[in-house]
Amino acid sequence: MPRAQSSHHHTVASCRFCGAGTQPDHEPHFAGICRRCLYKAGIIILIIMVSISAIVWVGIL
Repeated sequence: MPRAQSSHHHTVASCRFCGAGTQPDHEPHFAGICRRCLYKAGIIILIIMVSISAIVWVGIL
């Protein structure tokens, strides 16, 4: 039995995380992720790295 093709086509590219894509600051930039989500992910990664580093230093001392 052939699969029915979906008529669900996006004409506007949207961010993979937040799904927004209509405002200029939400246009996908890298790998389909908007700049705002890239900044948020960068800040979260930085906080995680600093936290892990502090835990390791406390464990060593």
